[in-house]
Amino acid sequence: MHTVSDALAHALEAAGHRCNNQVIRATPLSRLWKAASQADVIIATHNFLPAYVAWFLGQWHRKPVITWFHGPLLEVLDRAHASAAKRRWLRWLYRRLPWLVFVSNHGRDSFMEFMGGDASAHQCLQVIPNPHPAWPTACPAPPPAVPHTVRCGYVGRLSPEKRPELLIDTLTQLPPHYALQITGEGSLARALQHESAVRVPGRTQWQGFQPATPALYQAHHVTLLTSAYEGCPMAVLESLAAGVPCVGVPIPALREMLGSHMPYALAEDHSGSALAQAVLRVMSTPTDVLQRDMTQVLAQYTPQRFASAWTHLIEQVTA
Repeated sequence: MHTVSDALAHALEAAGHRCNNQVIRATPLSRLWKAASQADVIIATHNFLPAYVAWFLGQWHRKPVITWFHGPLLEVLDRAHASAAKRRWLRWLYRRLPWLVFVSNHGRDSFMEFMGGDASAHQCLQVIPNPHPAWPTACPAPPPAVPHTVRCGYVGRLSPEKRPELLIDTLTQLPPHYALQITGEGSLARALQHESAVRVPGRTQWQGFQPATPALYQAHHVTLLTSAYEGCPMAVLESLAAGVPCVGVPIPALREMLGSHMPYALAEDHSGSALAQAVLRVMSTPTDVLQRDMTQVLAQYTPQRFASAWTHLIEQVTA
């Protein structure tokens, strides 16, 4: 979320807008109050706490508010076991938000289902996918011949909604010359390290959080995604932009991103064996085919399209 929020700020500034970024939990209320009073538009960069604060400030200062939804609302609330009271509060609030931006069609559809299928007459719902990073063009590397190691990679949080335990299940289904590098931190790290030592000893490398760079992804031959749900995952866009193919479970967000041009990169179900089969399919795909298909996927997520869509929305809001 921080990565794409920074991308939005840079895009708006490049279009001639002045952005005043405030971190709610680290900013005194008086400063938030002043920033809102001086703004032409208030953008809530998330649909929970930032949306609550932005709506209140917008009401008080009579400023338009845009609320940004990064994940599929129903799945997020179900995973968090959100109470009926919180769901009622959210429905009450969300009906009063006039401008809503979703990072995927599935995110918008999940919101609509949560709201009972209808948007209020005054609401504008828009899908603006996240942009891929503007990295130098890179080509996928051919897999090494046996017995050289094929490196699978994971970049992300080690938390329950990401289901990183599926990484270990997948590795057990791959040939012994396949290895796994896990980059990230989270509550499941220690348990996963223990599980990998027992089930796939010597085949897993661990490193903590690392900034996203082409080199980070190019240390792998393929990137794995195992999440229970996603909005428009930057790990997919970053991996493809670095020239590294991506394999994932068939959640709606990944079907939306990869289904048209790289359906072979989606597992048939959510099991480790199915994900392993998808890895083997990708690794057996000619590099020129991978390059063509990855380029077609990235063409839907360019920084230019992202910047243009947001700039047009700001113009609508301030007209």
